[in-house]
Amino acid sequence: MQVRFPRPYRWLTLGYYPRLLGLLNESNVPLRPDDLTFAFSREESRIPYLIYNGLTGLKGLSVPATKSYLLALLQVIYYSLAFIYLCIICLLHYHLHFFPRIKDITFEQFCTDYFIPQQFSQEVLVPLYSAVCTCKESDILKYPAGLIVGTYTHSTGTDSDYIAAVFGTRHYTIASPRGFQTVVEALTAPIPRDRIHLSMAISRISGSSPNYTLRSQNTTFGPFSQVILATPAPISASIIPPTRDLSLIRKALKTFKYIPTLVVTHTDPSFIPTAPYLQRDLHFQRCIQSPQIKKCQGMVESTHIVHFRSPHLRSSQVFQTTNPLRFPRTETILSQTWFERYLPSLESVRMMTEIFSGLGQGTGGIWFVGSWLGEGIPLLEGCVESAEDVVERMVSQTNARL
Repeated sequence: MQVRFPRPYRWLTLGYYPRLLGLLNESNVPLRPDDLTFAFSREESRIPYLIYNGLTGLKGLSVPATKSYLLALLQVIYYSLAFIYLCIICLLHYHLHFFPRIKDITFEQFCTDYFIPQQFSQEVLVPLYSAVCTCKESDILKYPAGLIVGTYTHSTGTDSDYIAAVFGTRHYTIASPRGFQTVVEALTAPIPRDRIHLSMAISRISGSSPNYTLRSQNTTFGPFSQVILATPAPISASIIPPTRDLSLIRKALKTFKYIPTLVVTHTDPSFIPTAPYLQRDLHFQRCIQSPQIKKCQGMVESTHIVHFRSPHLRSSQVFQTTNPLRFPRTETILSQTWFERYLPSLESVRMMTEIFSGLGQGTGGIWFVGSWLGEGIPLLEGCVESAEDVVERMVSQTNARL
């Protein structure tokens, strides 16, 4: 049986992915519960200093690196109380709209100004979101706090909360061994095959509304009155027509920064603890020294044990490591992929709100969708959210003309 692995592997929870899960359910894509567990360790040791045992915290925490029973108990109490305190702050901000300035400060400022316990933020929050956002720990300190702690946009009814909202919700993954290929087939089923063009790199868009032409190296497509770009912001900036009405859009697109991320699928077990009782779905390894892979300097290595719960890999051992500090043994590598991920800043969030959530969308019939246009951390949820927004705007414009 052929098994496909998304790169990177994804867990879906109602707290992070309400729209995406709704889309998958409407498309009859099978899902199965896959409650997430994870562990944190430092580079010099594979023994985790903290383990999260899943079920949104109801299964408790473990601190196996701590030898003293009393000290271990105190550490579990400390981390638990720190998390409860953080949830209270997030719930007050998210549901009752207390602390509105959170949306205008960095995550480092948030942790300092709202008295988040220092060890908890340094040992848990920063490495956790460094792994989630696939960026350096220093980048997380500069991350817009509102994207993590929670935001609510009254104009669009859009919300995001990556701390308190996951409490009490389960994680899911796609049940089919074909993974996200099942999703692709479900979403593209209504589209005639002759309207789908793969491996056609569009180098530029020429013309103007309502007569746009898409140009690749050897082929042209068009004319089109509307164009939707589901591409990273810098690529969109390079291919949109050089017309005057799009000059502000092009300038804004260039403010969105992207950083490289490496995902390696392999069979090398040295990336996880040897003892089975220490193994969890995800292992976060913090970088202490200079890594072998220079582009991953300052990032948190995250290794997913793909076979841990998969009913399709009973007799195999497969791992997927994102931003590895070193390469797996050559003979164990199944695949490796570099891709770029949007790194939000306070400036780019302001630009997104002022231009792409406003009149900038649809200027000259050019539309933009993608995770970089979501209200929270750049995830697949942002892709669905921005796509829904564009469709609603296009329908509204069509109805207005009629």
